[in-house]
Amino acid sequence: YALVVGNQHFDHKSVKECVDVLKNGKKKFCVLGYKDDVRSKKYVGYRSGDMSDGFVEELFYRSDVVIFPSTYEGFGLPILKALKYDKKVILLDSDVNREISRLYRKENFIFYKHQRDIVEIANGDFSKKVEGTSKVRTWEDNAIETEKFLEDILNEKIDQRRLQDR
Repeated sequence: YALVVGNQHFDHKSVKECVDVLKNGKKKFCVLGYKDDVRSKKYVGYRSGDMSDGFVEELFYRSDVVIFPSTYEGFGLPILKALKYDKKVILLDSDVNREISRLYRKENFIFYKHQRDIVEIANGDFSKKVEGTSKVRTWEDNAIETEKFLEDILNEKIDQRRLQDR
C-alpha cells in the first residue's frame, strides 16, 4: 500500500485532495492524518494523534511507498521517517523538497507537479526495495549545520547602504 502522510487540521497538507485523486487509482492506500477513522475496500484512514508511536512506525515499515502531499513545509519529518525504512517518497516538486533531496540520494524521491499526477506515480511498482539508499542524519548533524550557518551570517559584513535601500 501507499502511505499518505499529512494532517486533517491544515489545508496546506493537501490530504483531502490527495485522497480524492488516489481513489481513482489501482493502488490501495492508508492515510495518516485523515479527518476521520475510515475503512473501505480501497483505503484506510486514521486521524492524527490517535495512534501509538509503534503503530505509526509499523505503517511506515509495511508501506510500499510514502506520499507526502503537503504544498508548503519548512521541513517534513515524515520524509525522514520514510527514508529510515528505505521507502521512496512521492512529494511536490518544490524548492524546499529539492533542497532536502540533495541531502540524501535522489533515487529516494519522486516529484510531481500536479496533484493529479500522484495517482499514476503511486500505481507504479515499488516492490523492489533499494537497500541503503538513505543517508542517516542525526540531530547533531543538524545542530552543526545550523551553528555553521549562524556563524557565517554573523561574520558577514553588513552593507549599510544596501540595508538602508531595502
